[in-house]
Amino acid sequence: MKIGRNERCPCGSGLKYKQCHASRDGPPAGKAAMPNNLQHVLEQVHARERVRQTQQGLGRPIIAFKSADHQIVAVRDRVYFSDKWKTFPDFLAAYMKQKLGAEWGNAEIAKPFLERHPLMRWYDAYCKYQQATIKTPGEVCTANVTGIVACYLGLAYSLYLLDHNVEIQERLLDRLKHPANFQGAFYELFVANVLIRAGFQLTLENEGDRTSKHCEFAAVSRETGKRYWVEAKMASVVGVLGKTPRDGGQWPKGSRTTDPAS
Repeated sequence: MKIGRNERCPCGSGLKYKQCHASRDGPPAGKAAMPNNLQHVLEQVHARERVRQTQQGLGRPIIAFKSADHQIVAVRDRVYFSDKWKTFPDFLAAYMKQKLGAEWGNAEIAKPFLERHPLMRWYDAYCKYQQATIKTPGEVCTANVTGIVACYLGLAYSLYLLDHNVEIQERLLDRLKHPANFQGAFYELFVANVLIRAGFQLTLENEGDRTSKHCEFAAVSRETGKRYWVEAKMASVVGVLGKTPRDGGQWPKGSRTTDPAS
């Protein structure tokens, strides 16, 4: 932390910092010297944290690193690793498959394309995107982010954020896998993603409890301590996120869908 000029000097002299190491080259007699570059080191630490928060938000930091030929990622109290992952997005894609289950995914792929779950149609487009952009298998490359990448990996990142900062309830995963409930679960994850990155601590509600009314989750601001109850709702429109004429309405006049699954 930055040392205030009127605070006690960390060297233990009992003097204010401005009367001690802020204004002299050496410590009082009999006291241990502080490293000359301590303030610079602290400023570097703060600068790195500001960069991380700008990139990742105010939730728990991403814990990921390379060890030998393995990519290792920590998710709360669990560790995932693979020698097939070259980047963090590689982990995200594998992580979502693991959370939703290979059995469910394979069953969806076996269906005719237009009958598949919207998420699995995104997956098909994402695979084609990879085939078109990865010129040398196994080597890291760069490519423009498309709507498919934002949707598919964005959902995976929302799952990771919720799991890393709070937990993932099985009921949410079941809703994601059900076409009629996918839109609501997808939007709820999006809202949770935004609140976590904005610095809110989430407490999930028991949505299986039908004895009382409640919202999706509570959000407590780490800055002010204020508590909010959050209800995530999104209009159902035909052709968007798997909605059909059976459970979706029409777009308002003058608007249109850009949903890649429609």
